[in-house]
Amino acid sequence: MPKVIELGLNLDTITINKLEEIAGLMESYIREYIFNKLGSRLEQLNITLSLDITDVLRIRVEVEIIGRSKGRINYDSLIDEAVREAYRRIEEVLREYAKGDKREDTDTRGASEKVQ
Repeated sequence: MPKVIELGLNLDTITINKLEEIAGLMESYIREYIFNKLGSRLEQLNITLSLDITDVLRIRVEVEIIGRSKGRINYDSLIDEAVREAYRRIEEVLREYAKGDKREDTDTRGASEKVQ
């Protein structure tokens, strides 16, 4: 079952550029985690991300690793750890984005109230 987290984002304000930024960050967090664990033992790393906004923001991640060290490293476990850590970091980014979203709403309302 997918993990669902309520962040209070206004999904109508998330632009294509923001989605691309989120996807780029997610990929770099996964790459960083795996490279830090495997270093030169990493031969190939493929990461596929898909982001979808309907009534919620959905992030799907697929990771494939080819490494030089067979049998000594549980690659499935490493992938799970990397994805969990990336989701944790993305959640922080989205929480900050949601805070900024709420500040902009407040600023906009405040400005329009002053004008009237």
